[in-house]
Amino acid sequence: VFDDSVQSMTWKVDSVLASQTADLKLKYDTLGIHTINYHVITSNGCVKDTTFELTIHPLPVPAATADTTICLGSSVQLNAEDGIYFNWFPGQGLTDPNIQNPVATPDQSKRYTVHVTNQYGCIANDSVNIKVDKPVHVAIKDLAPICSGESAVLKTISNAPKFKWSPGASLSNDTVANPVATPTVTTEYKVIAYSLNACPNDSAKTILEVGAIPEIKMVNDTSVV
Repeated sequence: VFDDSVQSMTWKVDSVLASQTADLKLKYDTLGIHTINYHVITSNGCVKDTTFELTIHPLPVPAATADTTICLGSSVQLNAEDGIYFNWFPGQGLTDPNIQNPVATPDQSKRYTVHVTNQYGCIANDSVNIKVDKPVHVAIKDLAPICSGESAVLKTISNAPKFKWSPGASLSNDTVANPVATPTVTTEYKVIAYSLNACPNDSAKTILEVGAIPEIKMVNDTSVV
């Protein structure tokens, strides 16, 4: 039986010994063209050389949109770079998940990831976090008229964390949700409800009517003849 088994094998990468086994596993951090040589010697002294070139292409750099915060119901345009094919996911809330710069209108905070493929078929990923804030609202409950010298509580219906009333001179505290008002005349009050987030502030107005206490004048008794 003719036996001409392999006695030795070597892999060289750019003329540098890389392996002496049948398999060669490489991880390249350097772009460009690299020369691969596979050298085999059999037990009968036969030699086989195989040389080829391996080109290492760059990965895309997606540079996706920076993390951002929007108000519920608002939109933000996403963007990625350095590719010819783009795929964003999840696709919910996007105008088109397969374009470079879709518009996102998420109904809750969400993390979008984009797969970017460049002209060499290389793929890289990046992500963007969109925080969705809830809008604030404020309304003032109806007020019954008061008499001069009396007080009334200005009651708000709101989800805001901070308030500012004006005019504040006749109020117990102009930065709380439900101040006590003691005006001497009919007064229009305005409250600003601050969102403290990406959503706009809200405001409301009310009028507290103040009635004058009637004057009662006493006169002396009079006799009629």
